[in-house]
Amino acid sequence: MREKDPVKRLHNLCDFLEQQKHESPYSAESWDELQAENDRLRWELAQCCKQHEQAASELWDLKQQLTSLVIK
Repeated sequence: MREKDPVKRLHNLCDFLEQQKHESPYSAESWDELQAENDRLRWELAQCCKQHEQAASELWDLKQQLTSLVIK
C-alpha cells in the first residue's frame, strides 16, 4: 500500500535511496549525483516541515482567538 502522507513518502524515498547506494553496482559518480539529490530533497523536506509547523501554530492561535470571541 502506498503511503498517503507526502512527508512520510519523502522520508521513505530518502531512506530507500540511501539503502540502494549500498546495494547497487552503479558508479560512484552516479551515487554522488543521487546523494546530492537526496540531500536536496531532505533540505526541502525540512523546509516544508518548518512551514507546516508554523502554519499549524498560526492556525492554533487563530482557533484560540475565535474561541475567546465566541465565549465573550
